[in-house]
Amino acid sequence: MIKTTALVFVVAVSMGTIGHSAMASASTKKHAAHVPTTKLAAAQFSHDDAPFAKARAAYATAFSTWYASKAPTSETTSFVDPFVAACQTFEHKLDSQSWAPTDRSKVRTFAASLAVVANDVARLPSVSTVASGLALATQFARDSAASEADSNSLRKALGLPALT
Repeated sequence: MIKTTALVFVVAVSMGTIGHSAMASASTKKHAAHVPTTKLAAAQFSHDDAPFAKARAAYATAFSTWYASKAPTSETTSFVDPFVAACQTFEHKLDSQSWAPTDRSKVRTFAASLAVVANDVARLPSVSTVASGLALATQFARDSAASEADSNSLRKALGLPALT
């Protein structure tokens, strides 16, 4: 039963509900601490999103393999930890870069929602009961939907396509 609940994690992540797509990395020039134009900000976001998209794909693959193996949730740390680290790295990049004043609040909101999703995923290895698995899956679904909405709001502001 815990395995069924945990399936929500791979479905949500593999469908992109965490708020990221596997966008190709845009090449960007390093620029000084100035406010980037929308075009540069979009390229910066895409560049920073690319490693996270790879981590998300690796997580989804590892999760599927783990789920099929019927191993206990305690054995998920090998793929949960790198994914959480990728979330934190992306969040840090978003928070530490210059953004146009019109985009800054959207960036901060998305970064905060990404941190919440990372926290949800980080709790997966400690799930030990069906009830705690259901509660975590429900919270994850709610948080990942909010993160996707935040990502799409930012993407729209940057002129990037929305997640589907």
